[in-house]
Amino acid sequence: MKPAYLYHFSDEPEIRVFHPRSHPRHPDRPPSVWAIDGAREAHYWFPRNCPRVIFWPKPDSRREEVEMLMGPSPAPKVIAMESRWLPRIGKHRLYRYKLPASSFRLFDSTAGYWVSEKSVQPAGVEEIPEFGAIGVNGGGSSVPSPVPPAGESGGGVHSQLFHDSIGQRPFISLGSRFL
Repeated sequence: MKPAYLYHFSDEPEIRVFHPRSHPRHPDRPPSVWAIDGAREAHYWFPRNCPRVIFWPKPDSRREEVEMLMGPSPAPKVIAMESRWLPRIGKHRLYRYKLPASSFRLFDSTAGYWVSEKSVQPAGVEEIPEFGAIGVNGGGSSVPSPVPPAGESGGGVHSQLFHDSIGQRPFISLGSRFL
């Protein structure tokens, strides 16, 4: 079911109209306005180039995997990022644009991506609070956990948990494998 509104995140506070643009990772696609659904908006509460990986249990995830990757946290998902980004996140201004979903179509149901090939005028915009307040406002808890910078961790983890990676690829995602 299509939601009434979708979201777009930006460090620009005064965007009046979103115009379709070419996407660097999808050059074969027509220019589009990209948006995310509400269930996955927390994936974008970070500066644009902040590398991160997000994972959460699927209904068929094994209990051992959930405990190994999510630890004792009661959170429904984990967002891991490099610790060297914490100072930048604390200073970063981020804005959430509320977009009417009428011209959008679902691009990727797992990732929650929606696209529109038409210009879209936002129905509203609000500043996202600093990183430390996100968990409280988002209904969960946000306790940053240090992750070694890309290339320093070595090895991989194979899992049945679903994952998504965003940013400069600190992890290479192959099926359900994190490298």
